[in-house]
Amino acid sequence: MGNDCLSQRDNKNSQAKANTLAKENAVNKKEMLLIKKASLYVNKLSLESIPEDPSDHPFLNTSVSLNTQNITIQYIYDHLISQDEAELLSFKAKTSEPETRFGMFCATLYQWTTTNKFSDNMKIEPSIFSSLVKGMKSDIIEEECWSILALRSLSQLSYLRQDIMEFASINSLVETLEVAWSQNHRHIGWIFYNLYLKYYDINDSKNIALKEQFSLFADFAGKFDDTVKQALLPFLQ
Repeated sequence: MGNDCLSQRDNKNSQAKANTLAKENAVNKKEMLLIKKASLYVNKLSLESIPEDPSDHPFLNTSVSLNTQNITIQYIYDHLISQDEAELLSFKAKTSEPETRFGMFCATLYQWTTTNKFSDNMKIEPSIFSSLVKGMKSDIIEEECWSILALRSLSQLSYLRQDIMEFASINSLVETLEVAWSQNHRHIGWIFYNLYLKYYDINDSKNIALKEQFSLFADFAGKFDDTVKQALLPFLQ
């Protein structure tokens, strides 16, 4: 009887220790997450949506260089960012964490672009842009979001403009706007601006013909950031 009591007491003590350890681990994990998030405040990163001109991401490791001049789909999948990096990217972008492999593929491209991993002497496989354009219409919301964010960041690289435009036509961007989550409209607006809008002046007579094409964006202009709206307005009048 005494041994049974001692055994029960030992079991209870062991269980109590296990419960305490589990709680400590949970607290530690939560504290680590808070530390990560606090570092964003230290670096004065906005908790609002991505600004009009996203640039610095000081919480990411920018010292690592891509060890190739030929960026292919397979190379990206072989060098996906870590889950911790994806978590921080999601926090900054105020969007859901990528969970599918394609979502991680897009997030990796986004991280590489926003941390200046690409250069104009690199060759980027065209099918990468094709995959992103298709991904923008994905039924999986995280894939839609990360495809759009990745293409937005890539569209800022002027030396990739012509290659991206082969797949991201005006019609394809409008079609994406028609099915995309409304919170992504502003990012699609920036893709339109980076690839098309900022290169054309309505006062140039040869651009008058673009009014009809650009007017396709009129119904979505209310969701665009001010810079994009102001550039689009002359084509809508």
